Amino acid sequence: MPGRVDLTAAMSVDPPGDRLRLVRLSRGLTQEGLAERSGLSLGVVKKIERGGSARLETYHALARALNVRTSALLEASGPHRTRREVGEGRR
Repeated sequence: MPGRVDLTAAMSVDPPGDRLRLVRLSRGLTQEGLAERSGLSLGVVKKIERGGSARLETYHALARALNVRTSALLEASGPHRTRREVGEGRR
């Protein structure tokens, strides 16, 4: 049985590739398994985990395969600011 990875910790990691790797591991998947489940090539999964970029559709496919929201792969978790707060420069 694969080791457990805290998904809350995974969501607080900044680079999407690192987040993808942590979520993948928490699901007990290899890169090959994720590629197969998502319908993507192994090379694409490896590239993203190494810090490469991908199209939004690619992140959607990965998120569906991992049963998470796409935003979980793209956004670091934390307090979200409203448009007003962003406009006023608040934290």
